[in-house]
Amino acid sequence: MRPLDYLTAVLLLAGYQSSAAAQDVHPALQTALQQHCVACHQADDAEAGIRLDQLTVEAAAQPTWNRILRQVRTNQMPPPDASETDLDANARTEMVRHLVELLTALEAKAPSSNVIRRMNRSEYGHTIFDLLGVRLDVESLLPEDPPSDGFDNQRKSLTLSPLHIEQYLEAAEEAVEFAFASTKKSLHRTWHFEVESSAYPDRIVPVAGRDGRMHVMARVLGHGNSERNGSVIIRRQRWDSNVGFKYFQLPFDGEYIIRIHAAANPIPDRQQLLEAGMRQALSDHVREIDRMETEKEKRWVADQWETVREPAVTDHFGKHSIYEYGPPRMSATVNLKQQVGQWDVPDTQFRNYETVARLEHGELQLEVTNVYHLPTTLQNQELLKFDNLPRPELLVDWIEIEGPVISPERKEAMQRILFEPEKPLAEDEYIRKVLHKFMSRAFRRPVWQHEVDRMFQVFQQAKQVERNRNDALQVALVAILASPDFLLLTESPLVSDNTNESRDAMLSDFQIACRLSYFLWSSMPDDRLFELAQQQKLRDTVVLKQEVDRMLADPKSDRFADDFVQQWLGIRHAGSVRPDKKMFRRFDDHLLDSMKQEPTAFFQHLLQHDLSALNLLQSDFAVINQRLARFYGIPGVQGDHFRTVAVPDGITRGGVLTMSAMHLVTSNGTRTSPVKRGVWILERILDDPTPPPPPNVGDIAPGVPGIDKATVRQRLQMHRANSQCAVCHDKIDPLGFALENFDPIGAWRTQEGNGLVGGPFPKDPLVDANAILPNGTKINGVADLLTALRTDPTPFSRCLTEKMIIYALGRPLRKRIRLA
Repeated sequence: MRPLDYLTAVLLLAGYQSSAAAQDVHPALQTALQQHCVACHQADDAEAGIRLDQLTVEAAAQPTWNRILRQVRTNQMPPPDASETDLDANARTEMVRHLVELLTALEAKAPSSNVIRRMNRSEYGHTIFDLLGVRLDVESLLPEDPPSDGFDNQRKSLTLSPLHIEQYLEAAEEAVEFAFASTKKSLHRTWHFEVESSAYPDRIVPVAGRDGRMHVMARVLGHGNSERNGSVIIRRQRWDSNVGFKYFQLPFDGEYIIRIHAAANPIPDRQQLLEAGMRQALSDHVREIDRMETEKEKRWVADQWETVREPAVTDHFGKHSIYEYGPPRMSATVNLKQQVGQWDVPDTQFRNYETVARLEHGELQLEVTNVYHLPTTLQNQELLKFDNLPRPELLVDWIEIEGPVISPERKEAMQRILFEPEKPLAEDEYIRKVLHKFMSRAFRRPVWQHEVDRMFQVFQQAKQVERNRNDALQVALVAILASPDFLLLTESPLVSDNTNESRDAMLSDFQIACRLSYFLWSSMPDDRLFELAQQQKLRDTVVLKQEVDRMLADPKSDRFADDFVQQWLGIRHAGSVRPDKKMFRRFDDHLLDSMKQEPTAFFQHLLQHDLSALNLLQSDFAVINQRLARFYGIPGVQGDHFRTVAVPDGITRGGVLTMSAMHLVTSNGTRTSPVKRGVWILERILDDPTPPPPPNVGDIAPGVPGIDKATVRQRLQMHRANSQCAVCHDKIDPLGFALENFDPIGAWRTQEGNGLVGGPFPKDPLVDANAILPNGTKINGVADLLTALRTDPTPFSRCLTEKMIIYALGRPLRKRIRLA
């Protein structure tokens, strides 16, 4: 099934909730349960606590019936070794069919309910931007939203407290004030900073140049750089290797363009690295000979140089993957803490790199540095100390600050709010029209006259204090943005008749428009959706599909791909537990950012090209940038943008189970965790979550003999010796073992290692990725696991569909049927 088919299926559910008559357990199902299941699932000692002798056909029993269906459908029950109760394929299929019919009837009993929830902070930020053209820093203004059912847009966790109201009010005030600042005149300037390492003024004084710009001599922050043809070379990230300025007074708050004129020195080749390594090794060798006291000792050291040292240097500097250099990475930081931009700088010719940042008036400090990460090893640590090792070098020529600027989105938003009437209007009439138009868009529905009257009274009261029309209007707009009609997303089904019998209920067209827009855009409907809602066309299947295509083609759909994928796969907070930097020296912030972007970029590629969703399980291509390509060992990828790359032979990538972000979040910073990885697959890929562990069952006691040198598999075997643990681990562990070739940060490995710095070592154990799945299938490694998952893609397809519907509706599904 293609991703667009999933989306259409989700949207066709928009607002419709059907009911049907309930039914009893089918006689054939009763017989099957009695023959194959009741013997082990009755009385007080029933297996897994499931008593079939007391199970009823009621809504409260639906989770138990679901669990029975899942166990039967996946061949877990009856157990394979219970030959006297085994089911043949036809009997199992028939039993599954009757269980689905029963669960469908149970679902029909469940009453429909209204959905009322507040916007989460991501939706709030996007909605404010679409209304006012203002980008709010919602992460600092609003608290993080707690997730529920895997997502942070679920109604049962999005409560609204007095503290929330206060915070939303402050956020609305900031957004409206910043939006209206574009209507006030401010002096637009460009300040030009020439970067020269010889300039160290105590205070920076702008001087008007002939070109109309304000020229400023920049202070170089540190002494670790050198000049070349008027530009400054930045070799590494260190306190004394930055360029920039401070003591500069910015006159106004606002959005400013930060422009940096930069280039890269040519990337060093292997020969340069080898020469540097040989020089260092020779220097160490000479010092070692000088320490020897006898000629015999000196000759022995000289022999070692020829037989040992030289090949070791060649192997390291000539072959190690850390020297497959990428371009220098430039980072710009304001006032020591606000990172405003990062760029790969691949060109040796100077060009401009720009970003827009919100800056406050007052003293401004800006630093530009080269954050390219080169891991420290025993072989190169002396070279890194003194900049003797060739590496990617950044050149900075000048820096400019331009602004305040008004973004096109903010300008368009203010023109929409303070529109030019077709004919002259009295002020009160004009303000009423402004409020009516703004409220209709903010409340995402037609508004009543009494609602407009109430906000007009707010405007009048504010004008008595503010006296200025626009200032008073700002107060009214803040009141609108702090009202429940704006903050809450409400779905109240409309009854289709006046009887009390079984009936269908539907949402209004405006509610369908909101469900659609907050699903695919995480924001309010646009004019097209409002127009279709007004015309009551959104229930038309053809129109709905056309709107899905249109909305997915809009750049705003990137919000859907990012929010849904990051939360579905549980990688939003990847890197919160940092890998041990001594053990995993290749890990850096650029790699972490690239890891987190890879699943989203892959999903976007499937949507844009309407490819099969089964590519998420396994594909012959990857969607990566240069940083990930270096990490994965895929040659020929240049640039920081993500693009589709065919996976070469011998490289095990393609699909979410091979992406490094997944392996990072399922490890503990020093070791892999087959348990975490197995649970991740069950919950995120198969939608088959495991029950919580029994009480008082923890990790292996640290005093167990040999535990410090045991492999991960040996540790788990000790853990599974407890019969309480073995029941779940028989299902969890095989999935995790199949991924053991991926280390804690997702790099491919063939040896497990014992967690020592510099490992793995020659005597460390080889990775054992053999496992037996619960259905008896033997697998060896991730390739076999992916083949097994694709052999029966139904569990994955069901899981993806259900996760997407939960995300789209903002509530968990009442229909928890595991269809066969």
